[in-house]
Amino acid sequence: MEINDIGGRNYVKAMVEWNLPPVRFRRLGHPGFYATWARPALFAGSVVTNLDAPGARRTVTDVGAQVDLRITILSSLDLTLSGGYALTFEEGRGVRPEGMVSLKLLK
Repeated sequence: MEINDIGGRNYVKAMVEWNLPPVRFRRLGHPGFYATWARPALFAGSVVTNLDAPGARRTVTDVGAQVDLRITILSSLDLTLSGGYALTFEEGRGVRPEGMVSLKLLK
């Protein structure tokens, strides 16, 4: 689904996210490059557009999961590598998968 795919004159959006406790690592890597924890998250959301026009109304729902991995380089630079996967549901369009990867360099 493209970023501007869900358009409308008005909309309502709801989202629920559950951040689970991080899994901490004692030894994952070596002294100059290591991972300290991984934090999983589950989410679900829905967007309804064109509330005042029932014929043009669209409802799009998604469910997915994400994992954030904290990596430390040279004991001073913290990076967060994130990966996620979601499924998007819309009547008449079927199920569409989406994925994402991001790297946060600064705090």
